[in-house]
Amino acid sequence: RATLLYQFDFTNVLGIGEVISTAVITAIFSQGPTPPSNTDLTNMVSGSATWLNGLVSQLITGGYAGNTYELLATITTSNSQVIPLSGSVYVDYL
Repeated sequence: RATLLYQFDFTNVLGIGEVISTAVITAIFSQGPTPPSNTDLTNMVSGSATWLNGLVSQLITGGYAGNTYELLATITTSNSQVIPLSGSVYVDYL
């Protein structure tokens, strides 16, 4: 089972003194030969996200070889801003 610590960098969108209050990560199927079930996508996001100094880290596990997944991080800040940021990951092999 493939495992990756994925990081999202929010440092450029946080104001002076503003910090991350919450972070939620979602995996979304983008493309590939094996469309996953909703349970597979939920299980890819392992545990809770952590954050420090504007960087959000999330352990990603599993997925199907040959598939590309979009990872969407949505944070809420100390100024009540809700900010999304996405990235993608390709599963080469398990």
